[in-house]
Amino acid sequence: MSLAARFEDYGDVGQTTSPKVGVVWEPAVGTRLRANYGRSFRAPALREVNDAASASPSILPRGSQQIVTMILYGGNPDLEPETADTWTLGGDFRPPAIDGLRISVNAFRTDFENRIGQPALENVFTALTDGALSPFVRVIDPTRNAEDRAAIQAILDLPTTNLRDLFTADAYGAIVDARYVNTASVQVQGADLTVGYAFTVGPNAFDLSTNLTWLERFEVRATPASEPDAQLDRPNYPISLRGRTTLSWSRGPVTLGGSLDYVSDYADLMGRRIGSWTTADLQARFAPQTGPFAGTSVALTVQNLLDRAPPFYDAPEGVAYDAANADVIGRYVSIQLTRSW
Repeated sequence: MSLAARFEDYGDVGQTTSPKVGVVWEPAVGTRLRANYGRSFRAPALREVNDAASASPSILPRGSQQIVTMILYGGNPDLEPETADTWTLGGDFRPPAIDGLRISVNAFRTDFENRIGQPALENVFTALTDGALSPFVRVIDPTRNAEDRAAIQAILDLPTTNLRDLFTADAYGAIVDARYVNTASVQVQGADLTVGYAFTVGPNAFDLSTNLTWLERFEVRATPASEPDAQLDRPNYPISLRGRTTLSWSRGPVTLGGSLDYVSDYADLMGRRIGSWTTADLQARFAPQTGPFAGTSVALTVQNLLDRAPPFYDAPEGVAYDAANADVIGRYVSIQLTRSW
């Protein structure tokens, strides 16, 4: 068992404590079970805290009405760090009866909280009608409520307020906070499986391995008032199944390897299918252990050996592929020379 904790004090965003607990148990030869819990965090970036504050009016719909609204922009000095709680449970197995076989299974779950974002800015035209954005909207009546009038007048008096003379204080009906805020939460859950087998045939050494990553959940809650939104298997978000199979051969100073990468198919927001994507890579390495070139190695790598184009996706950006889950570069060749002494 291992226990750890980390405490940090940030002068501008407060304090945070990150604990970690890990357990490893070997009940039998070749069997190792493990569990782990840890908390991590990300402090707000400087711009998220310190971007210059500004405000400007806009006219937003609310039902059949058009409401003069003051929108607040910029950093937020009250931001807190993002946090993530991660649980993992798995095992590693090397059966003594089958030399060279290795199996690794890992289940994981991560809960992100206080994610920093700008939900009101991203959905500003529905800010007054979307109930999920209500935590960032203040409906005001400056004519009848002195507190509301003082609040809008204070914003109008700021030197960074744009178009301050376009409307009087009495004309405003809402204030929308479109600054950076701690609002979103994300839950990720899935499993990894790795199976490998290493064996020799005379002076030749082979290693075959397959790795699969399966996501069961990628669920986002944009604001505390939002309904959970399942974003798995959507463009620009994670895909439920990925895999990689690798075979390598070594003999003396020479190593050759090839691999296949697979990304499963999915659909865009209109229900149109985006095809699966399978690519092949090739690696070759020469590293003599004796003679004048001992300590020198030359490696050749070819990514996307067959120059497979990414599956077509009618992206709104007009690039015709999903850049989060595919690569448009195509075949990519690199050579590396290393010398150690």
